[in-house]
Amino acid sequence: MTCDNIVFNKINSYNRVVDINGLCVCDTGYFDDMINWNCQPCASVQPACQKCTYQKITNSTNYIFECQQCGYGFYVSTGTCMNCSVNHPGCLNCSNDGDVCYSCDESENYFYDPHLEYFSSTNSNISNNSMVMYCTLCSLEGCITCNSLENCSVCNNSNNYFINDTTSLCQPCILEGCVECIDLMNCLICDYNNSYYFPNTSSVTCEYCDRNYNQFVNLSSLMCEQCVLDDCFQCSNLTACEVCVSGLFVLNQTSLLCDPCLL
Repeated sequence: MTCDNIVFNKINSYNRVVDINGLCVCDTGYFDDMINWNCQPCASVQPACQKCTYQKITNSTNYIFECQQCGYGFYVSTGTCMNCSVNHPGCLNCSNDGDVCYSCDESENYFYDPHLEYFSSTNSNISNNSMVMYCTLCSLEGCITCNSLENCSVCNNSNNYFINDTTSLCQPCILEGCVECIDLMNCLICDYNNSYYFPNTSSVTCEYCDRNYNQFVNLSSLMCEQCVLDDCFQCSNLTACEVCVSGLFVLNQTSLLCDPCLL
């Protein structure tokens, strides 16, 4: 028998079923709005709600909506659907009362932590010897996306962290004279301002351009060049002298070149 076979005074039969008492009631997931006698979806009040009640408050003309069962990722707290992560940070799905976490949100780098699980026998809402799962945020150094709490899949390359294929962990690139790496073994950009350069166009390691020998990196060609300023004993860069040949020349403080001494 369906509600269409039962005569009711102006009661809409849509989304209604006949219960065991022969009454035409709203189907699971719907509630009677008590105004137009229409069955409204529970999700119209709370999007995550799958089963609800809408009852008149005792000694009042008002009605109260209460959710009894929430969908995936939510639990019921005082008639309201709450995200599982409220009760268990990083929890993706949990029991309807929110006490037990079933899965962790790995897309947000939360993973099941076996060191934090325990078998509960004290919480009245959890059956004896029921495993309680805890999720922990992956905080591996330099890691953007984790595979687990102990392994990384994507490192923060923009901060010069790269994957170590042996350990599956991120390591900072510490190649000498390199400011931006390709990986742990190869450099992309040398520290030109501090006298490091690529000796040739195919190089992936930086070499030092030794200022002690009057060599400097040309910031235009990005190559190491010898300072050849006339009469200069020690250059400060390729176009400026720091110390002139003693006794014969003097440093011009304006041009930073060496002028002959005027006796």
